[in-house]
Amino acid sequence: MMPKKGLSIGIILLLFCVTLQAKTSGNFIHPGGLHTQADLDRMKTKVAEAAQPWIDGWNLLIRDPLAQSDYKASPKEDMNARQVLSRDAHAAYLNAIRWYISGDDRHAQCAIRILNDYSSVVHRIPSKGNTDIVGLGGIGISEMAMAAEIMRIYDGWKTNDFRAFQHMMVEYFYPVCHDFLVHHNGACVDYYWANWDANNITALLAIGVLCDNQAIFDEGVEYFKHGKGTGSIKHAVYHVHDGNLGQWQESGRDQEHGQLGVGLLGTACQIAWNQGVDLFGYDNNRLLAGAEYTAKYNMMQDVPFEFYNNCQPANHKWPAINGRGRLDDRPVWELLYNHYVVRMGEKAPNVQRMAELIRPERGSKDHFGYGSLTFALEASSVPPHPTPGQPKTLKATAGVGRVFLSWQPPVDYTTTGYIIQRSIRKEGDFTTLASWDDLTLAEYTDKTASNGTTYYYRVAAQNQSGAGVFSEVTQATPKRTTALPMGWNMAQIGSGNAGKAAFADVAGSTYHVTGNGTQIGGNKDNASFCFTQASGDFEITGRISDVSGPLSKVGIMLRSSLDPGSPAVSMTLGEVGGRFARMGYRLENGVSMSSTLGNTYTWLPAWFRIKRTGAVFTVFESSNGQKWFEVDRVEIPMESSILAGLVVASSDSNKPVEATFDHVSIHNDLGIQRSNPILEGYYADPSIVFYAGVYYIYATIDPWGGEELAVFETRDFQSFERRQINWPTKEACTSPTSGKDKVWAPSVIQGVNGQFYMYVSVGNEVWAGVAEHPLGPWKNAKSDNTPLIPGNLIPGYHMIDAECFIDDDNQAYLYWGSGLNWVNGKCFMVSLDTNMIDFLIEPLDVTPPDYFEGPVMLKKDGTYYLMYSNGKAIDHTYNVRYATAKSPFGPFEKGKNNPILQTSSDRTTYGPGHHCVFMHKNQHYMLYHRIFPQEESYVLRQLCLAPLDFDQEGHILPITP
Repeated sequence: MMPKKGLSIGIILLLFCVTLQAKTSGNFIHPGGLHTQADLDRMKTKVAEAAQPWIDGWNLLIRDPLAQSDYKASPKEDMNARQVLSRDAHAAYLNAIRWYISGDDRHAQCAIRILNDYSSVVHRIPSKGNTDIVGLGGIGISEMAMAAEIMRIYDGWKTNDFRAFQHMMVEYFYPVCHDFLVHHNGACVDYYWANWDANNITALLAIGVLCDNQAIFDEGVEYFKHGKGTGSIKHAVYHVHDGNLGQWQESGRDQEHGQLGVGLLGTACQIAWNQGVDLFGYDNNRLLAGAEYTAKYNMMQDVPFEFYNNCQPANHKWPAINGRGRLDDRPVWELLYNHYVVRMGEKAPNVQRMAELIRPERGSKDHFGYGSLTFALEASSVPPHPTPGQPKTLKATAGVGRVFLSWQPPVDYTTTGYIIQRSIRKEGDFTTLASWDDLTLAEYTDKTASNGTTYYYRVAAQNQSGAGVFSEVTQATPKRTTALPMGWNMAQIGSGNAGKAAFADVAGSTYHVTGNGTQIGGNKDNASFCFTQASGDFEITGRISDVSGPLSKVGIMLRSSLDPGSPAVSMTLGEVGGRFARMGYRLENGVSMSSTLGNTYTWLPAWFRIKRTGAVFTVFESSNGQKWFEVDRVEIPMESSILAGLVVASSDSNKPVEATFDHVSIHNDLGIQRSNPILEGYYADPSIVFYAGVYYIYATIDPWGGEELAVFETRDFQSFERRQINWPTKEACTSPTSGKDKVWAPSVIQGVNGQFYMYVSVGNEVWAGVAEHPLGPWKNAKSDNTPLIPGNLIPGYHMIDAECFIDDDNQAYLYWGSGLNWVNGKCFMVSLDTNMIDFLIEPLDVTPPDYFEGPVMLKKDGTYYLMYSNGKAIDHTYNVRYATAKSPFGPFEKGKNNPILQTSSDRTTYGPGHHCVFMHKNQHYMLYHRIFPQEESYVLRQLCLAPLDFDQEGHILPITP
């Protein structure tokens, strides 16, 4: 009821306080379960007016098979079939809503018939069957109570029948919920997931209201606030990060259950609110923080994550990708949006957007749903948004008989699905490969690709308004498998068939391994092993991208020999539905293998790594191959040369398991201390990229450049192999503004689309090239074969030393510029379009203090470090400095400890500068040149390597060359 016009604020507040205190006196509001009388009247009125979003919700509800008046329930005396119970409760609720809005008594009679059937048949406390009635039964129990709370206002439900139903709820169903919250089936208190507690909390509140039982209601409120299990609010919202993002207890498990728990506690809060108890706002809106976190991650945005563990143990180190982005099965967002945003005026952008994406809400098996009808408090536009923006940075990675696609979602986050199109011609004839409108996941695997065929792909986002603009086109060519590379072999550890393995030079080296071995563990292994020999300190990395067949375990392994009982270290995926990651290690020959459990909800693709340093073996796991988490480390004496490779074991000795590993690499560790120079010869201005286990170094050929670049390939920074590339050359890159100088100062980077881009000085201007592989073939990225930055673009300054930087949001920037005659150095920059050559803005002057040339951009912990060279490149004054900013555009402030690299006091390192920076295993390194002392009229330089470190405040520490 709305207050009368002119009613004082004081009286309104007094009435509200009286309502909030109602529970202490035992007076329940009826109907007051999930919906109040005002809620029901609003639905009825808005549907009659055909107003949005109510009418769309209504039209969906009346088509639900469970909302039909001829529905027949299936109760039994021992109602331990929780899913049947829930389905029957849905039918009673949906018919109740349909009756109230339409006035059709057939639906009221159906609802009453369901409720009476239960109270007349159920005559015992449900025993634990094979459907987890004790623990998850609260879902159906709470739903039965919420349906009955509506029907209590129907004149046709006889008083005795209603009393019988109340009796059933208190005598037979309440004990199930109470017992679980008290005893948790005899398990440790945090063994079960949050939704197990949450559904029983909701049941207590719903039963308490329906049966006017203050004690039961208060039990539910108390458990929500202070319960020891994982479903109480401070345990369910495990950790609140900056930005009011509350990490949900099941975020590391999967997103389906994460959203389930959010919805269950949202329902509990709604029931309490209707009785004047504000659980929504408890602990500074803690439920809202959890909902914002869950919603944001499911709209394909990154979220922070705090390690989570329980007594199972869970060992969650990252948010799970399983079920991420699904919009079809968790209609829980209208309730939360309408309370927090519409009613209370809170800011909840992620909850709001999720509600808009799934509007109008459908029903589902664990939630009543249809919230656009039942919870909407204000009118909404239909559709809620215009067509979504353009997906960016579409990347196609070739595999064997497949292509992996990923892209950056449109930044408006109004996408409900995507259209994937493919062609064998870049110019057109695209056909739709896949299309969906209930999933925000920004990736897709084309499993219909033929090896050897080049495919072109594009992606468009869609929502309720239709499809948006297609992304730029990208391409990939899947390859068939061939024989294993030289040095790799296939063997059977233990008895049995050796299995088979094949290789393809795609997706960072792909291996397809099949085997019948049945055990990795115990005192003897029995597994199929695809391996090579590795010596000294090294690490093996691989991603398991696909598994088929009866899985026991698959993963990576190091072992001293093929003897089944030999000392070994492994990291495998298997057990409990194939999701347990586990490190195994056998310390001596023939002893039983010990283990350390990794992430217990590891979903494909799974990244594993084992690092050997002397006798110490350290095992890591990752969700994306970028951020790694240590599982454990163990010391095992082994010979210098051991076996390293990929291992598979089946759970059925008669049927093989097949596993696809990609991004497989084995390479030696980079030591912190290396003798400088790192290779013979005279080279300068280095740039470096890492691809498929190999580092590629590009450099100027001294003195002062050559007709081409020098390119070196290395895996360990101890041995280097000179390579030739077809571009750039002085002949191919000459223009009227280039000048006489030759090819020098390259910068090479892998773009987000997987292609490689080179920005290189030829003469006194910058040219841009593109290639599919670091060694090419390269070509001018501009179709008109002109320079990217002509020498006369900004008169008075050198248009050289271009360096590309790609930020965390995949936006690329280009920095360049120098002065003339060793003075007046200027640094210019632009943001680049997704083709990596078109300027999105006019060049900006972002020159930091004491700058001359050689800009390098580095980002760490949210700070942008613009590094550069100062002084004369021909003498001892040359050095490296840096400045910092909070934006790639600056303004840049002079860094502490400058210069960080300069001529050493003993002159063994002379005039160091013009460097690049790369990351290897969480350590930054600087690759730079120094002047080789000689008495000629020209300058010769040598390539050197040094670690780049930071202090606790983020200042770069001086480098001891």
